[in-house]
Amino acid sequence: MACPPNRFFYLAWFAMVPVMFGLDRAQNWKQAAFVSWVAGCVATAGGFYWMVSLMRRFAGMHVVLAVAVFAIFCGYQGLTFLLFGVTTRAIREKTGWPMEMVAPLVFVTCEWMVPLLFPFYVAITQAWHPVVIQIAEFTGPLGVSALLLLSSGVIYDTLHLRPRALKPAIIGVGVIATVLLFGVIRVRQVDAEIAGAPKIKVGAVQGNVAYNEKGEKNPALAQRQLQALREHSRRLEESGAQLIVWSETAFPYWFPRELKQDLPEADNRRLKDGFSTPLLTGMVTYSTAPLRVYNSAFLFDKRDNITSQYDKVELLPFGEALPTWLDFGFVRKLVPQGFGHFARGSGPKTVSLEVSDQRYAIGTLICYEDILPQYLRKVGELHPYLLVNMTNDSWYGAETEPWEHLALAVFGSIEQRTSMARVVNSGVTAFIDPVGRVKRKIDPVEPSSTRELQETSSESVVAPVALLQAGNTVFARVGDAFAYVCVALTAMMLWRNNPATAKRGKARR
Repeated sequence: MACPPNRFFYLAWFAMVPVMFGLDRAQNWKQAAFVSWVAGCVATAGGFYWMVSLMRRFAGMHVVLAVAVFAIFCGYQGLTFLLFGVTTRAIREKTGWPMEMVAPLVFVTCEWMVPLLFPFYVAITQAWHPVVIQIAEFTGPLGVSALLLLSSGVIYDTLHLRPRALKPAIIGVGVIATVLLFGVIRVRQVDAEIAGAPKIKVGAVQGNVAYNEKGEKNPALAQRQLQALREHSRRLEESGAQLIVWSETAFPYWFPRELKQDLPEADNRRLKDGFSTPLLTGMVTYSTAPLRVYNSAFLFDKRDNITSQYDKVELLPFGEALPTWLDFGFVRKLVPQGFGHFARGSGPKTVSLEVSDQRYAIGTLICYEDILPQYLRKVGELHPYLLVNMTNDSWYGAETEPWEHLALAVFGSIEQRTSMARVVNSGVTAFIDPVGRVKRKIDPVEPSSTRELQETSSESVVAPVALLQAGNTVFARVGDAFAYVCVALTAMMLWRNNPATAKRGKARR
């Protein structure tokens, strides 16, 4: 309930207290593992229930099979909590140290170590509260997760230990207060940088095309989709947009990679018709001999030349590409044509945008690349002045996943201290400033509601965007150093054995 789009963010500050009681009252490590695993499964089910409809749409699964696969998914994602429970109990049995000291370190270790199909952090619950999440420029989202576990630990120790918890509780509250004070100060500092930074007006077109209505197989539908994109682009140009962005694979045809400029005016597939503003658009591109297909972003300048291109690097497992450990000849021959056959891009790139005789590097991200901290670090090393994410979330529905995706993307702007423009086929299209605030947005729509596509179903928005150079924060330079420290301290606590302290720890239970 604390996770977006729900607004009960404050629940996350004490949500782990019942789990902590369960861990300390478990009769053995197996019970502790079960309690924490169930908690993880419940948390996963609440945040990812939309996967059932995703599997029915994307894979055509029967609802019973989809629910069964979802249950397995929840069981796997719950391993983060299971590992947290077992490790926390083991450390407290060995040392008797306060929960507020043990839990944050262990939970960060587990969040960082367990690989997930869909990236997720408990920090997502605080995405709409900039003061809380400013520490992400040092720690990434894991620092916010640690803060929430610290809060639950302070509450648990206070309720459980009472007088003996006073000193640790004061220290814990002091740490939380210091982080929040830092957030207040840092927001003001970055706001001052934003005020003095150059700005450009970016226009975004949200096509609102349903997942089953992509026009490449339906020429009439493709023309209507393209015409809607052009019409909104003309309006954005009239509103002063200096860059127009379409979403991931928005161009409804495959585009040959050998072309160096837009299609001829006589070709009804021409992109820039009736406007001259530079256009950054997602599209499926292909090369021949041999045939290779890419999920790409191309930048067309004022003269309709293709000046930059980027090919998606972090391909979605199974949907866009087979995982590396399965990508070999025998398995690939078994995969249906068009499924998991996208070629991987060569690496992070920036596209170069010219505005008022000035050139700015723009970091281009496609789909979920905007929520992968380590990939964002690689983009940040190129020091772009703006991040642009193009996404198509129409498979996931409009209720929950688009908001979760946006909430996780907020952390990327703080980690790199730059603005991010997110242009999403069916929403949420949004502009995020370097503080992590969502300044302008277009709400998501239910893709199936656009079955009879009309031009009016598309939407667009234009907003001024501050250009701050990315890649200069502590997190951009050192990455997951905070996680490494937590892993090292967790290992030290597991190794340590203090019989006297452990005896007191057992007595507390």
